[in-house]
Amino acid sequence: MNLWLRIPLSLRVFAGLLLGVAAGYALQIAANGGSHLAHDAVGWIKVAGDFFTALIKMLVAPLVFLTVTAAVVSLGSLRKIRGIGFRAVFVLLITTIIAACVGAGLGHVFQPGAGFDPFAPPSSPMLGANAPTVAEQLLGLAPENPVASMARGDVLQIFVFALLFGIGLNFARENGAAAARALEGAAEALIKISGGVMELAPFGVFALMLSAAATFDAEALWPFAKLAALLYAGCAAHALIVYGGLVRIICNLPFLRFLGGVLTPFAVAVSTTSSNATVPATMHAVERNFGVSNRVASFVVSLGATLNKDGTAMFLALVGIFGAQAYGVALTPASYGIIIAMAVLGAIGAAGVPGAGLIISSLVLSAVNVPLETIALLAAIDRILDMPRTALNVLGDCSASVAVAKWENELDRDIFRGKKGPMDELVTDESPAKQQA
Repeated sequence: MNLWLRIPLSLRVFAGLLLGVAAGYALQIAANGGSHLAHDAVGWIKVAGDFFTALIKMLVAPLVFLTVTAAVVSLGSLRKIRGIGFRAVFVLLITTIIAACVGAGLGHVFQPGAGFDPFAPPSSPMLGANAPTVAEQLLGLAPENPVASMARGDVLQIFVFALLFGIGLNFARENGAAAARALEGAAEALIKISGGVMELAPFGVFALMLSAAATFDAEALWPFAKLAALLYAGCAAHALIVYGGLVRIICNLPFLRFLGGVLTPFAVAVSTTSSNATVPATMHAVERNFGVSNRVASFVVSLGATLNKDGTAMFLALVGIFGAQAYGVALTPASYGIIIAMAVLGAIGAAGVPGAGLIISSLVLSAVNVPLETIALLAAIDRILDMPRTALNVLGDCSASVAVAKWENELDRDIFRGKKGPMDELVTDESPAKQQA
């Protein structure tokens, strides 16, 4: 056990991801050869992966509420809260706009839908029926019932309520001090639980990737290989250039250390394809690996789970242009502007759950009169397209947390540079925020 714990968590999780893919393909080959044992094994292993996903989803709502409330209470003044909030929103929105432009540019230059035969599947209006309008997205900021928002796992509404509740506790002064101390203690306890759950990540990621690889249909992906390749390449370029520039050039921090520190949330994002489910892993990584204070990590990561959807924005812009090319819809320069704008708005309003990006793509498609059948075309391979966009969303949360913490003097440079404490060690001591206090 001691030898296992000496290996950095990020390496254990990444190894689980690679081994899961290899084992999944091996079991797929065995199952295709008529092995009932292999087929049954995949089913049971998938149960283990789903159990891990359920564990981390269990943490999301209380973790966001408690840590954001505790962060607001510890920040105290509204000026400090405004400073962190403004910087976080600015970084998250700028990177999302850049991602949408990258997606539109890739679609325009490489034309993934040119010459594509859409083979006209039946119309699937239900796929676009649940896409909210812009007005509905704005109204969705207000949690009519905070308890219901927590039950649904609506991170944005939980964040808004926690923000207001924390501000209320600050205004209550002495009368709110007891409640504030209780919430801070509960938040600390939940962070400890989150660290323990993260120790299960290597096994959970292994199980999830094994079940995904074992059921992957390569023939279904082949007609969309160009679209998938562009999305993967675009996400990789965005991470290296935009996030790399933010961390290395603007923040003057080592980008290779950043990449090493995000392996755990990256692997969890790829295996679960859920930005919301990755919140505990992201908070754990930015605090333990980068020395971001708990109050900044809680604030930015929770906000980023809703606002920072760089991968989704790139996907929406790319899909809008792909659908137009596949169905022969002419696009003007104004059409490209509409696609980018709707991709950004749609990404911000997309839920952080698997498949949400495909549903919300109806906003982009309908805005430029592209048939919604495009959604039905991509439904079979959405899991493959969801992996890179979720991973990019999470990497964006990590880079934004580092940048905001650097600007707010809430970053422990020694931890980031590896001079203090091993990366991804099990949470058993004081958090970086308390070490700085």
